[in-house]
Amino acid sequence: MKTYFKNSNFGLDILISSLLFGLAHSHNNFIEVIPYIAFGIGLSLTFRITKKLQYPLIIHIINNVISSRELLSLYFF
Repeated sequence: MKTYFKNSNFGLDILISSLLFGLAHSHNNFIEVIPYIAFGIGLSLTFRITKKLQYPLIIHIINNVISSRELLSLYFF
């Protein structure tokens, strides 16, 4: 966002980065992309507000840990 959208308006950088995030995390169909796009919007807004990459990264890591824990509990508990 910082490199490619230095002079873009507020919405374009968030929209494009969120779409790319959703497409990178999708698996089979467009319906599965929608939650990832929504999460990407949240991460993009976090970056836009804080101007620091570590906050969206921390949020993403926490989300992955929670998701992994739930998946592991389905298999082992």
